[in-house]
Amino acid sequence: MGRHDKTIDDEPPVSVSYMVGIIIGKTDRVWDFIHRRFQNCEDTLCERICNAWVEALVLKTQSAYPDAGDELPDWWPTDHFGSDKTDYMHYQELPKEKRVYLICHILKMTVQPLAKQPLTMAACKLNVTQLKELAFGDLDPSAIISDEKNALINDVFRVAGILKDYLAGRRDAGTEVFVNKNADCVLSNDEEPTVLSPAATWQSRGVP
Repeated sequence: MGRHDKTIDDEPPVSVSYMVGIIIGKTDRVWDFIHRRFQNCEDTLCERICNAWVEALVLKTQSAYPDAGDELPDWWPTDHFGSDKTDYMHYQELPKEKRVYLICHILKMTVQPLAKQPLTMAACKLNVTQLKELAFGDLDPSAIISDEKNALINDVFRVAGILKDYLAGRRDAGTEVFVNKNADCVLSNDEEPTVLSPAATWQSRGVP
């Protein structure tokens, strides 16, 4: 795998005009992009994703550890939320700032190799594909890429899948993944991003 092997979605969203490249080995920048994208998504979508993910984890944790009772699972971010159980017991009522943090926290744990995940998280055996399915529910794949708000979130799962491969040693740090360019694709002033127009995006796939 070359240092600048480019990975682009096979079917780019039709409603967003340009794509920008993110180097997967620059993990701080990758997570900044993911956080911004969830932060900028509409509230109902953010709430749906958070509730679906936490519900799945709670059920899987209870199944794997039926004797745990009301204890906070070790995948819950007590370093950020504290040891009080209120947020955990009422996760459906979290404000958006906390929802976004929790979503990113869950995704961060999921892309790690199992050996590096918290014990209860590893027992849940969630992967990026399952998180995507939980996020989009029964939506048809064509509806995901044709709707802009869904297409922008779909970018997150493509990036997360490639990041997981990188962290597992299956991708080179120079791998570049292309995402739909919008306001959350903010890069530092000393970096020149690779930007593809719609025509260039298709030409890169050999489409005339």
